[in-house]
Amino acid sequence: MTDLDPALRKCILFEGISDEDIKELITCSGAGQAAYQPGQLLFDQGEEPLFLHVLLEGAVNVGKYYADGRQGYMTRFDQPGDIFGEILLFTGQKEYDFFARADGNVRVLKIPKLFLTHQCGKACLFHRRLTDNLMQTVAEKALFLQRRVQVLSGASLRTRLAKAILLETKGGRISPLSMNREEMAGYVNAARPSVSRELSNMQADGLIRLDGRKIYITDLPHLEEISEL
Repeated sequence: MTDLDPALRKCILFEGISDEDIKELITCSGAGQAAYQPGQLLFDQGEEPLFLHVLLEGAVNVGKYYADGRQGYMTRFDQPGDIFGEILLFTGQKEYDFFARADGNVRVLKIPKLFLTHQCGKACLFHRRLTDNLMQTVAEKALFLQRRVQVLSGASLRTRLAKAILLETKGGRISPLSMNREEMAGYVNAARPSVSRELSNMQADGLIRLDGRKIYITDLPHLEEISEL
């Protein structure tokens, strides 16, 4: 039997499943690898969602076409083991409302929808573990999106940053941030220089103290007040 692709060991779907069971699961599911050239679409807006994609190699940009002819990119997957295209498999939506395009040479594992939404005839224990892992991942992504909507409801950059910091600290006063400045800029929908400048201004105003990737809240009541604006 061939060696397991290292990317699959990093994939949250297969957490707690042995290498041998992962191989059997892939065979049982009818999953297969697919390769794409730079610029090639993995799936297009308007196509029916039929597979969950596990990134094995390369990078994929996810974007959307707009009515005026523009197209914009919403997110990017570039870590081996990343999964994408899974949400719509469970919503009943018949068409993708976004597209996925290869950024360079790309390899993915495509797992059929039917395997993920139904138990296989063998009633494999590792099949149950995979679907449990998938449901946890879907729930975490839904929570992330819910929090981001909450952050983006802020009328000003300072308000959005205050909301983001309070969510990161989870009620405490110190946060070893899980995102770098570039990621935070994307999270609050602002340019990175603007985010860095506003964080410095918030420090100057006594709201927070910056220490590398850590942000200490120094005036919690005032920060909470700002987050409600």
